[in-house]
Amino acid sequence: MVEAARAVRQLGDMQLALESLRAADLREPNHPEILSETALTYEAMGLADKSETVWRNVIAMGELGAGGYYTLAKAKLEGREAVPKTPERNSVTLGACQVIPDKSVNKGQRLALRVPIIAAPGVEIDPAQMDIHVYFFDKVGADRIESTRADPPVPNWVSAPVDWKESEELVDFSYNMPELKPEELRELGKRSYYGYVVKIYYQDRLMDVQAEPKALVNYNPPGAGPAGADSALFPKN
Repeated sequence: MVEAARAVRQLGDMQLALESLRAADLREPNHPEILSETALTYEAMGLADKSETVWRNVIAMGELGAGGYYTLAKAKLEGREAVPKTPERNSVTLGACQVIPDKSVNKGQRLALRVPIIAAPGVEIDPAQMDIHVYFFDKVGADRIESTRADPPVPNWVSAPVDWKESEELVDFSYNMPELKPEELRELGKRSYYGYVVKIYYQDRLMDVQAEPKALVNYNPPGAGPAGADSALFPKN
């Protein structure tokens, strides 16, 4: 619904965009991505007061609750031109990531982790200098947490074309754990998806981190390695 709203907004149909976003809000109330897209639509309609009200709702969630959308909302309320372009300001941040289970899978487990990447207002993004790492974790048995043994995740850009002309781009990372054979169960243990950590770097500097559960931010099991995309996978301008 959000993707449909973006598409029709670009075509100039603001009313249909709002209808799609309202439908999305009914299914996922007060989601920072949906609220941000609503505020952007009001902006495009010239309804500054309505847009400001929605941006303030995003800010009220705090940085922990809204992720990169909090930064975007603050920048919007301060005014694009008022935001200083300083080295201290992060060029890119992460929005609230979303886990989307694949309900068509009957054996094993498959899901998509949707990662919003938000460019700071006024910043020209160089995709060659961006790296994103995704770490998936499994619950093993009753209480052990380990790095996943699922298939290597495949990134898929949801927002296309990826040209950084909008404030946000979306990329999905797949988690696919086929049904384990008896010998694999004996070797690896009974496993299920537990959570993720996403880290984004720009110009070799850590910009933002998202994790669910939150405790995984500081969790480093032996042999944990990134499973994600490097700069080579980021579409170039």
